[in-house]
Amino acid sequence: MARRTRRRRKPRFQRQTKPGASPGTIKVPADAPGPKIRVIAHSPDEIVEAQIEGVDPLGRFLDKYPVTWINVDGLGDAATLRALGKWFDLHPLALEDVVHVHQRAKVEPFEKHLFLVARMVCSTRIVDSEQLSLFLGPNYVLTFQEREGD
Repeated sequence: MARRTRRRRKPRFQRQTKPGASPGTIKVPADAPGPKIRVIAHSPDEIVEAQIEGVDPLGRFLDKYPVTWINVDGLGDAATLRALGKWFDLHPLALEDVVHVHQRAKVEPFEKHLFLVARMVCSTRIVDSEQLSLFLGPNYVLTFQEREGD
C-alpha cells in the first residue's frame, strides 16, 4: 500500500508586531506597496475625482463637499497612515487593525466614526483575498486596501 506524504502548510499570515508590543503600534509589512490616495467628492451639483499626495489637500474637499470618499491603495508608509489617523481622529487600535491584514470581518462603533473590516475576494487564476478597512464618518468614507487594482 502506498504511503501518503503530508505536505507542510505554510502559515496563512505572519504577525507584523511581536506579541507584547504597545497597543496601537503601526508596523507596516516590508513588502507592502506605498499608499496612493484617491479622493472622490460630490455635492448635488458636482463630482470631483483627484489623486493627491499626502493628507494636506484633504481640507479643500472636506470643507467644500458634503460627501467625500478617500481611498488608500497600499499600506507601505506608516507616516501617511499616522497622518490620516490624526486628520480623521481615528482610534489607534483601529488604525493598527488596518495594517494587520489578517483581521476577521468585524464592525466596531467609535465615538466619531464606525470602523468595518471585510475581506474582498479576488479571482484571477487562483482565488485570493485582501483586507478592506472602512471608516464611516459624518461626511466621509475612508477606505484602506492592501493593494491597487480591484
